Amino acid sequence: MDSCFTESFKELEDHRRINRGNFRHSLQEIIFLTISAVLCGFQTYELIEYFGKKELDWLKKFFPYKYGIPSNDTLGEFFKNINRKNFSKCLVSFLQNLKKFDSELISLDGKTIKGSSDEDGHPLHILTAFCQKNKMSLGEELVCKKKENEIVAIPKLLSILEIKGCVISIDAMGCQKDIVDRIVEEKADYVIQVKDNQGELHQNLKDTFKLEKIDTVFSTEEIGHGRIENRKYSIISDLSHVSDREKWQTVKSLIRVDTIVCEKKTGKETKSERYYISSLKEDIEKIAEYIRGHWEIESMHWSLDVIFREDNQAKRDNNAIANFNTICKFAISLLNDEQTYKGSKTKKRAEALYEPEYREKLLKNLEGKSDRSAYFKTVIVFVDENGKEFIAKGILKGTISEVERGENGFGYDKIFIPENMEKTLAEISSEEKNKFSHRKRALEDLKNILGDRYDSSGC
Repeated sequence: MDSCFTESFKELEDHRRINRGNFRHSLQEIIFLTISAVLCGFQTYELIEYFGKKELDWLKKFFPYKYGIPSNDTLGEFFKNINRKNFSKCLVSFLQNLKKFDSELISLDGKTIKGSSDEDGHPLHILTAFCQKNKMSLGEELVCKKKENEIVAIPKLLSILEIKGCVISIDAMGCQKDIVDRIVEEKADYVIQVKDNQGELHQNLKDTFKLEKIDTVFSTEEIGHGRIENRKYSIISDLSHVSDREKWQTVKSLIRVDTIVCEKKTGKETKSERYYISSLKEDIEKIAEYIRGHWEIESMHWSLDVIFREDNQAKRDNNAIANFNTICKFAISLLNDEQTYKGSKTKKRAEALYEPEYREKLLKNLEGKSDRSAYFKTVIVFVDENGKEFIAKGILKGTISEVERGENGFGYDKIFIPENMEKTLAEISSEEKNKFSHRKRALEDLKNILGDRYDSSGC
């Protein structure tokens, strides 16, 4: 079947073709099954197989599953061996095809999967690039705790992204000269947090906000979850007090965020201050939006921990773990997109499990629609001598075929199968088609509307 989903995964190399050349389940069938199961709360191979067997009839609405549901061993081998970077690219491609893509702010942040372990016993750490407006992952990079850290992984991740014209937000791990220079070289901007691990720079920022005149101040207030949160964003463009100014040539502004959180029930206040550097200048409201927008990737990581219970998974192969991390982030994006059901992500997953129609709404355009119904419609407007309008309609119902068939006709005739027929319009003669076409039906409707007012000689 030809669809957005199938097309997105068409270029994904199936390792089974190389290694064995003999397999029963298509790549698309396995991926579709897994995504559907994860959306419904099933994340182990055994439970994905269980879900598939219980929902086989529903799954067949999208793919044939000629040989039934793949076993949990088959699923394990598949995700262990499929190329994680290419798999991630395909899922990103699919999401970008589904919605209008807006990558104004791209946030980078890392997450450790506590239940995992590499060959040296270190838990797997994944650095993710996240599109704030679309609430979707754009790519990942594995971080080996022993051999490299996030500072090394960030340039690798940036290299696979198209960041021109974007703003990159990173927490303090990205506060490195080479990283900020790389971002600017790619004609992008950045907003990066500075913590006390950048000792000298962090102290410079604190001193500057004590000594220098603040250019602009912007304040926000948020009320929710039993508390009131006030933030004051201050910006300074005079960097004369920054030591080693030559090192930070791309920095155009310094930002301080003062936060006061008041618990409504107790009245207890908690104060904090954070510092940032940015290649942007002057527009403090926009910079504040970017700083606040970085929270979206942290929210996604919270969902992975709490809702998807990623840290508790039993998988031990790093490639499989990374691939499931990608699938879970993909599922979060689908859950975020669907807004007709106002429940939490947890409730949405439960709704998807028990209500197949809602499940299909979440999956949207993943595969050729189960409903392939269509119709041709002809409208005729007849105006009499007094200017009175008579409107007649002719409708020919049918379905869309999966492939083109026939050589007669034109337009959509090769893919349209009239109801109660097996042939497309292009597989029947013009004479036969004219006996029931939408045009003929419109003319018959007009004749019925006009009645005896006009005969054939008077029209």
